[in-house]
Amino acid sequence: MEKQKEKEAIGVQLAQQLKRRKEEELTLQHAQELGLPYANLYQTSPEPKAVELIPKELAREARIFAFKRNGGQVLVAIDSPESATTRKILAELKNSLSLEITPHLVSTTSLDYLLHAYDLFAPTKKKLAEINVSLIKPVSLDAKKISQAIKNLPISRALDYLLGLAVGLRASDIHLEPGEDKDRVRLRLDGLLYEVAVLENQTLQSLTNRIKLLSDLKLNIRESAQDGSFSFKAQDQEINVRVSALPTPFGESIVMRLLPEEGLLVHFEELGLGGNNLSCIESAMKQPNGLILNTGPTGSGKTTTLYAILDKLISPETKIVTIEDPIEYRLPGLTQTQVSPSGNYNFASGLRSIVRQDPDVILVGEIRDKETAEIALQASLTGHLVLSTLHTNDAAGALPRLVELGINPNLFAEAVEIIIAQRLVRRICPICLKKNLVEEVTPTPEVKQRVERLYQELPEEIKQKYPQPQTFLRPKGCRACGGLGYKGRIGLFEVLKVTPAITQLVADKRSIDEIRNKARTEGMLTMEADGFIKVLEKITTLDELLRVAKEAPLESR
Repeated sequence: MEKQKEKEAIGVQLAQQLKRRKEEELTLQHAQELGLPYANLYQTSPEPKAVELIPKELAREARIFAFKRNGGQVLVAIDSPESATTRKILAELKNSLSLEITPHLVSTTSLDYLLHAYDLFAPTKKKLAEINVSLIKPVSLDAKKISQAIKNLPISRALDYLLGLAVGLRASDIHLEPGEDKDRVRLRLDGLLYEVAVLENQTLQSLTNRIKLLSDLKLNIRESAQDGSFSFKAQDQEINVRVSALPTPFGESIVMRLLPEEGLLVHFEELGLGGNNLSCIESAMKQPNGLILNTGPTGSGKTTTLYAILDKLISPETKIVTIEDPIEYRLPGLTQTQVSPSGNYNFASGLRSIVRQDPDVILVGEIRDKETAEIALQASLTGHLVLSTLHTNDAAGALPRLVELGINPNLFAEAVEIIIAQRLVRRICPICLKKNLVEEVTPTPEVKQRVERLYQELPEEIKQKYPQPQTFLRPKGCRACGGLGYKGRIGLFEVLKVTPAITQLVADKRSIDEIRNKARTEGMLTMEADGFIKVLEKITTLDELLRVAKEAPLESR
């Protein structure tokens, strides 16, 4: 009986071997008919450096597998050469990778084996995109020259050039935008967008495919939004790139956000704090408990300021725990956590758990609802220094906003130490200043009136130091700043101390204007006045201050 079973098993094995041999023979014959190279890759070990070139999802969907790489040549396995999808993806890969793609016909069994074991063959360590960022020094933002440079380069090198340009100019975002009349590339520099290139549609499409390939997005999906990421090395640091693809009537709009691995932490002394603003914040930082709120719109630097404060508070004797969405900076000495709605770990539930970790200082990324606000306030009343953000236009508006969330004014009167409001303005390029690449401009009568009012708001010590100006600087631009005249940003601040008088105005439901005016009589410097001091100190320009304040731009007369 056992011998019979053994014979049957051998027979099955022989039949399978014959079937496999026949499959490979037919595949070889088909390859010869098509004039394609043939390969038998069943139970072979492909090269990891080749495998990683094609993301797993794309490899499985298009049935294409990269198995060997020789310099600029990549050998890929396919089993459906007649498939329109396979042919299309092969062409897109050729453009995206800027490598010579050589397809080899393999049997279906061979390709199934490779695809099934993709993770086994792919590199296990974190993959860094093969980006050669050679252009890492500031250059002039000449759109014609940049457009021509991109046009003359292979697509992989064109993306390298674009990323190098962004790194060299310290851009935070790269926008690839297809349009009805033109396809353009824009960079966000110090908060403002600048058009740096106008491209042909085919060039933009090839760049888009290259970016999608690097960030593991599906090349054949163009009608729905996708998000992905990749990383590369530049200037001895790792840059993470978050990629967003959005469908438009004219093609996919791509936005790449560049995030250094360690984050661009700004130290407390570099924020731009001075005078009463500085003393109020330093006093609040020394308290064993209380709530420090930072307000402002998205992108105004709230989290950067709070992390600069945390950086000053780090010590072996202090336990600091954060809950964020997402974690923006990595700081040694902190316990950092990130919200996960799918895991039922939001700001409220996370904060409740954090309190049980016996922290001295807590950072809550944002107060969004009544529950989070109540827990943060209670924590600040029970021996914790709590830092958080709130979306309001100015410091005075934060207190009515807490009331809208359902918080009793008596509660935050005891808990809230200070409320910070801030905006960001661009700094005058230091090289422009040093080389006197600036011009003097005279404000219009309307702007002059506003300047006179702002000057009267300033503290007496500032007025004694700086006489009221009649003209203001405007930088001309140099190579160091890319011809923009500005480089880097600094904060404009106002700091409101929550006093009994302020609390009473909130309890009486008085207007934000009344709350703001009361705070000013108690010593609060408005953001505009703080900005005007920075104009007098030649840190920024009146143009910038009025831009951020949403006023008409300064005009030369």
